[in-house]
Amino acid sequence: MAAHKDEASMLRESLTDMLKSAEIDIEHDKGDGSCLGYPAALTLFAICDAIGSYYERASDFTIPLDGRRVGIGGEHFRILNGPHYGLDLTSSLIKFLTEHFRNPLAHHALIGRNCVLYKNHPESRPFFVAELEGDKVQVAVVNLVPFLDVSKQAAAAFLTDVDSIISNSRNEAYLRAKADYGEMRAVELQPKATSVITIQANCVTGFFTSESLASSIDRATLEFPDDN
Repeated sequence: MAAHKDEASMLRESLTDMLKSAEIDIEHDKGDGSCLGYPAALTLFAICDAIGSYYERASDFTIPLDGRRVGIGGEHFRILNGPHYGLDLTSSLIKFLTEHFRNPLAHHALIGRNCVLYKNHPESRPFFVAELEGDKVQVAVVNLVPFLDVSKQAAAAFLTDVDSIISNSRNEAYLRAKADYGEMRAVELQPKATSVITIQANCVTGFFTSESLASSIDRATLEFPDDN
């Protein structure tokens, strides 16, 4: 982990870390040939959600969807059809992935009915609909290894131009506003600080307004409010 002075710097670390985490989950063998599918899927969907969020307010960025070109808007998973992921999903499948995989995983540690996480299906696509063998029930499949592969591709494309993506989008004002709010809260809490802790700089991650602290080599001293 590292200290950061801007959003682009943090994104370079956070997205790289998240991809590595998902890869470790997928490569882990639970002893029966299966992997840590739930956390892997949740992390990969979080990466997709994050990348898509940076185009939410970009009026000049459109993606192909159901035979027409549309913006991302609040439907961040539409980025799956953008140049980063390069997929060609229907709007109904994108909505299904959001409502039956990402949301229940993030909020309830569950996936929806007739949904399947597959480590590495020969189908090779990251998302597809299949019919269960010997049954006429259709299931939606998230194929984890191909999903990881396209996520690496998408993150690399995003991070190549991340500085201009942030500075040229309306997200910059939104992110700055959130950062300022956090800083104001910290100022309000400051009079209550009664203890000082010293931590190793490489064990902490966060935004720091001090460039000297952000580039600290050895140690950083931070003050925290006493809970008592």
